[in-house]
Amino acid sequence: MNPLIPTNAIQIRYESPQYEPFYDDDGNIVDEECIHPGTDAWHEFVQPVHDDGIPRYYRLRYRGNAKDHKHRMKRQINNMLTSDDYCCVKVSVIGRRVLFTYDPKLSLEREKLFRRQEFIAKKRKRIQEREAAQQAAVRAAVQAIDTWGKQQERNENDYDEEQ
Repeated sequence: MNPLIPTNAIQIRYESPQYEPFYDDDGNIVDEECIHPGTDAWHEFVQPVHDDGIPRYYRLRYRGNAKDHKHRMKRQINNMLTSDDYCCVKVSVIGRRVLFTYDPKLSLEREKLFRRQEFIAKKRKRIQEREAAQQAAVRAAVQAIDTWGKQQERNENDYDEEQ
């Protein structure tokens, strides 16, 4: 067994989804229908690893496919960090195997995400308040100019009337 895989890791068989193609009159594939959904990696690997902390892995035929699976699952885990049902699971590739291990550092990363979101929300609020204050100042300046212009017209009219 590979020394990089933890000794308590559980290997689970991964079954790829199977699709049946639909052809047009010329023999070209137009669409595909899923006839066998295959293994649900989220429910079979990610959630159990998060719940019990026991690493799990599966083996694929090619290393390139393993890399694709890793990137796809990593993206899905990172997208779920801000939701209520997040999972602290690290995905790694060892040869042709995709390994899921519990990673407590992701909870710290989750806290950083929340702090960053709070900071961005506060920054947006400050910008909106600043823009509102600027618009109010512009309105006040325009109003002052209008009243100044009206006052000058009155003064000119009074001066013209006196002469």
